[in-house]
Amino acid sequence: KSEGLANITTLSNNESSMLQSQVSLVTKSKVHPITVSDSEAPALQSDSLIQNHGSSINRDDYNKENFQISYEKAKFFIIKSYSEDDVHKSIKYGVWSSTPNGNKRLDEAYKKAEEKSESVSNGCPIFFFFSVNSSGQFCDVAEMVGSVDFTKNMDFWLQGKWNGCLPVKWHIVKDVPNGHFRHIVLSNNENKSVTHSRDTQEVQFHQRLEMLKIFKFFPMRTSLLDDFAFYDGRQKVLQERKSKYQVQ
Repeated sequence: KSEGLANITTLSNNESSMLQSQVSLVTKSKVHPITVSDSEAPALQSDSLIQNHGSSINRDDYNKENFQISYEKAKFFIIKSYSEDDVHKSIKYGVWSSTPNGNKRLDEAYKKAEEKSESVSNGCPIFFFFSVNSSGQFCDVAEMVGSVDFTKNMDFWLQGKWNGCLPVKWHIVKDVPNGHFRHIVLSNNENKSVTHSRDTQEVQFHQRLEMLKIFKFFPMRTSLLDDFAFYDGRQKVLQERKSKYQVQ
């Protein structure tokens, strides 16, 4: 959710005398530099993470052939993230946090969907289409599986300003370029392309089913799963550094 990595990863004056190396994280949208000490650098080497630490996720849990794309009733929202780091954590822990207004909008939608689900055989699920800002693509489809807990905060987002959280179940994790969605326009957003949506923008019924179909049948080429072990190592470094600063 945050692009302000420099504020998180800047070394203190006491660490400035340590021998340092520069590691760059290449995401689908841009390169984020992270300054780390020699003792931390090995944890950010993706090859060693894959070989020695494995992955914290099972690829077979996503992109299933039997994923349903036809619904009598369903709601869909566009979710925008500032970084792949937070999408990684959402997949890993099964939660998401939005802005105060975003959380409220999603919670209201969930309650209305619960009421509708009583009269529909397969319920009224709520799906999220995820996209990282400036990435030029959509990257994931998740389902909201519970209401927002406005009192529970997660401490692992890149920025600490996100309050509350909601449970999500991830169904599709793959990169789909914006070009495959650009023809889909939303009359509830000034007839703009869905690729120009803001966070928690609702997608109308026929357009959302088309998006879901595109996501399911687009051939798998790249996805955040390819870099998951790398993000695991990066998260570990940042958490250890945060804990060290809190002790000081």
